[in-house]
Amino acid sequence: YVAITDNVDTLSNNNDIAPFKNILNDMYAKDLSRKIKIAKRQRAMNGYFIASQAPYGYKQDPTNKNKLIIDPEAAQVVRKIFEMALDKKGSTIIANTLMAENIVNPATYKSINGDTRFDRYIKDDTFKRSGVWIPATINAILKDRVYVGDMVNRKYEIENYKTKKVVKVPIDQRIIVCGTHEAIISHEEFDEVQKILESRSTKKVHDSENYFK
Repeated sequence: YVAITDNVDTLSNNNDIAPFKNILNDMYAKDLSRKIKIAKRQRAMNGYFIASQAPYGYKQDPTNKNKLIIDPEAAQVVRKIFEMALDKKGSTIIANTLMAENIVNPATYKSINGDTRFDRYIKDDTFKRSGVWIPATINAILKDRVYVGDMVNRKYEIENYKTKKVVKVPIDQRIIVCGTHEAIISHEEFDEVQKILESRSTKKVHDSENYFK
């Protein structure tokens, strides 16, 4: 191993300082990671939009990238999803209804509207091009507080600056700031949908963790 700027060459015997430089470099990386986390959390506490992409139904304000504004076309679909949920329709029925009406899913919609990160969803295949909705996507939309005008940040976080592993943050530890942008769904409608979803959830049969999952 050769590091010209640090004057390190593992073929020579003059490498006594290398272990200490490794320690200092590691401390610097750890401190830098901590400062970046603090800065991101402060922005989140201020109610800024700090994610890489806007949630379906919204788009970033062209004059202020830290703020969300309503995307009229997608917002109409979000309202339709909540209306069907309030009408006691399940996520599978909602997904099938959207596909029957040729409404593309969020990933395909974003690709069509110029987000190149989702270009893989646009294929020559008619089935993929139509954008398949799945119940998990419907449930994620129905449970997201962003649609009542609240900013929910710190949903995911890098666990360790060395491994870069991204972990899901528990709901009670997320940073939520109310009233940061225009709502698509009222609080009353959102709360009612949550009650409907909770009434359908099944309780765990076993208290212990499944080792084979």
